[in-house]
Amino acid sequence: MLTKIKSFFEKHPEEEEAIETLEEIMDQREERGDEVLVEDDEMLLMKNLFHLRDIRAGDVLIPRTEITAISLTAKLEDLKKIILRDKFTRIPVYEKTLDNIVGVLHTKDLLYALLQKKTVEISTLMHKNVLFVPASVHVLDLLRDMQSKSMQLCVVIDEFGGTAGLITLEDLLEEIVGEIEDEHDALDTPPAIRRISPTVVEADAQVKLANLEKTIGTFLTQKDKEADIDTVGGLVFYMAGRLPARGEIITHASGVKFQVLELASRRIKKLRISYSPAKKSSKTVSAKGKKHK
Repeated sequence: MLTKIKSFFEKHPEEEEAIETLEEIMDQREERGDEVLVEDDEMLLMKNLFHLRDIRAGDVLIPRTEITAISLTAKLEDLKKIILRDKFTRIPVYEKTLDNIVGVLHTKDLLYALLQKKTVEISTLMHKNVLFVPASVHVLDLLRDMQSKSMQLCVVIDEFGGTAGLITLEDLLEEIVGEIEDEHDALDTPPAIRRISPTVVEADAQVKLANLEKTIGTFLTQKDKEADIDTVGGLVFYMAGRLPARGEIITHASGVKFQVLELASRRIKKLRISYSPAKKSSKTVSAKGKKHK
């Protein structure tokens, strides 16, 4: 199926023009609300596939700073702590530095070794067959490559050969079908706001705007309220008019600044919010109703 999808985008110029025309027709009919011959979910899949023509590995990777990895010489206790903390099925293994990833450890292999009461050594448990790809590779090519090699994870390298980030097969599939949640995702804690400093908080994109205003003070405008937006991520998307880039700062009319920290499957996941606390008046009212300083 993936081979057919890939070949669909390797057409002659006139066929490429036909694909673009089809995409325009889909957009126009959707805007007008016309009845179409395909269901909404089918339309979404088609539009996502069209979008993938321009997407490269560097656009969807998990950045280096967010990689969970383990040293080749780490102790079993360190490995257990990482697994319990992050609950990842596969963990990259590096030697000395993250720029030198030498394998991938599957937690299933660790569990089997523990049940067999074998000596646990990362070097013997890890799989040494690692897929390395440049950030410039198209995701459709990468998807086909990972499928043919039965790879669930690949390492994206930068122009100097260092580790730029990771991509999982699930990440690529989410680009087509949307967010995929497993049983662990369902058990995750609800959206939260974390205090970083007196004037900075970090918030999950799904945090309700009402809860954010309770934390940093009222800042929404009447226009914001009329837009019928419920979440912080929705507000930032509304202000930008598009999906912002990772690290981009979007400033609200009130002066509140929203910096995008994490993205996934073309949606915002986490934001850093900087604001100025509401200034309290230096005047008070006496018991007699007279104002004084």
